[in-house]
Amino acid sequence: MVRKKINMDRSFILSLKRGDKDAFTTLFHHYADKIYGLSLRMHLRYEDAEEVCQEVFLKLWEMRGSFDESKSLNSYIFTIAKNIVLQKIRKRAYSIALEKYWKTDPPPYTRNTEENVEKKDLEKHLKAFISRLPEKQKNIIGLRMNESLSNDEIAKRLGISKRTVENQIYRALKKMRSFYGNINLENME
Repeated sequence: MVRKKINMDRSFILSLKRGDKDAFTTLFHHYADKIYGLSLRMHLRYEDAEEVCQEVFLKLWEMRGSFDESKSLNSYIFTIAKNIVLQKIRKRAYSIALEKYWKTDPPPYTRNTEENVEKKDLEKHLKAFISRLPEKQKNIIGLRMNESLSNDEIAKRLGISKRTVENQIYRALKKMRSFYGNINLENME
């Protein structure tokens, strides 16, 4: 039974390497529900589980030329799925942590002059960075920082989905990290 499964995997891999869309469609129908179920069991939301399926099969198609026929296609597919699910979980955890951070009120200032200068310098750089963001991200970040609105409130005010708000905040923070390196956000209190 195992030998037959390996042979089936090899034939599919070879077909995929040749760009056979029928083989790809067969793989999709065979694995999509399993990947979706795995995503839900790992506590993703329904929309995120659907995205995982799409990303897995997109990655499979893009990487089809580098498949190793001696490896299990099943293991390969579920390794990709697991990595994408974990990435989404990390993003969600980061978003939640960031949201909690931005909602907390800063403690009263009792810092020395040097710390105040550092804070003002960091704020100046942050404002300069925000001014260079695309308009949509700039508006969302502005509502978050200046008015302390939640993702839901921002989405309602701008007439966009909460997911769009989350994505725009994530992208802005990713740009900030790549531009400034690993900034310690605690310095902004």
